[in-house]
Amino acid sequence: MSTPAPSPPPEARSPLARRAARAVILLVDLALLLGAAWFLWEVREAWGAWRQRVAQVGVAQVVGEDPINQDDPLLGWKHAPGRSVPMEGFGPDVVWTINANGFRGERDHTLARPAGQRRVVALGDSFTFGNVATADTWPALLEARLQDVEVVNMGASAYGVDQMFLWYREDGLAFEADVVVMAIIDADLRRARQDRWMSGHGRPLFQLVDGELVLTNVPVPPRIPPDRPLTGSWGFARFLATRLVRGEEQLQDPSVPYRIVQAWGELVQAHDRQPLLVWLPHLRESEPALKAGTARACEEAGIPFLDATPAFAAASPGGAWREGPWFRDDGHYTPAGNAVVAEAVAGWLGERGWGVR
Repeated sequence: MSTPAPSPPPEARSPLARRAARAVILLVDLALLLGAAWFLWEVREAWGAWRQRVAQVGVAQVVGEDPINQDDPLLGWKHAPGRSVPMEGFGPDVVWTINANGFRGERDHTLARPAGQRRVVALGDSFTFGNVATADTWPALLEARLQDVEVVNMGASAYGVDQMFLWYREDGLAFEADVVVMAIIDADLRRARQDRWMSGHGRPLFQLVDGELVLTNVPVPPRIPPDRPLTGSWGFARFLATRLVRGEEQLQDPSVPYRIVQAWGELVQAHDRQPLLVWLPHLRESEPALKAGTARACEEAGIPFLDATPAFAAASPGGAWREGPWFRDDGHYTPAGNAVVAEAVAGWLGERGWGVR
């Protein structure tokens, strides 16, 4: 059995081979040095951008709805059934009451429609929940304007269209309804691009993967305590990793909020119910393109789109609705503003044969 020939000692190698080996080692060292320099430069640049971002987003805040909410692994936050909290800052008669169903209201709702009645389920944010007395919210005023109709208020402060869709699918779908209204402002679309709210609560986040909506960031991360940076303790590590891999922060496809609206409409229609999207005007509306995009998305999905802005203009002298008595100092609707929305929705239903008082 032959044995392999031993490799020649280093001094036996040719000068050319030794030079080539040294060159390879030198190139590897240089590459490592350049890689380390690049990494340190990226860390430095990312840290500067990170500090700017932290300064912009601020810290987690205590919000007015905290007393009526509880943490939720899907939605981030959700009403706590049975809570009732006087809100003296909104007026002497304003009490936020959450019924046994987890919705705003002073009476509970059965899953089945009440005998001889129709039912409307109203989804929305604080403009639907209402910073007014329960009887002065637009869902309550709508019920008062319709004959033999019950209106369920599923508004929740600071919800985006993603949370409205998910909450309806989770808790609202079981309630029989004839019409399901999603009433939104432009901010509700922007919120669907965020993974955390200013309260420090995490949010669900939809992404488009191969053209399909995929729910991410669930279970939502724990709430960041008040007065702590909203970015979270691992925020810089995630920020740096994203910059290294993608060169920038991961951006959500801008069509996602519209696709969520369409998914909601498809869900409602699949259960033989009528969807209606209502656009609520407000004083701080900053992106007119969002309304146009929502209207197009609704048209594509066969969802009726009701812009309440003309109703406000028609009720205002000279059409200057921003100067009318419709808004509180905090920008939300007064009882008069809620009445305009209720009239607009009642008119839409009346055109479809519903009895209007």
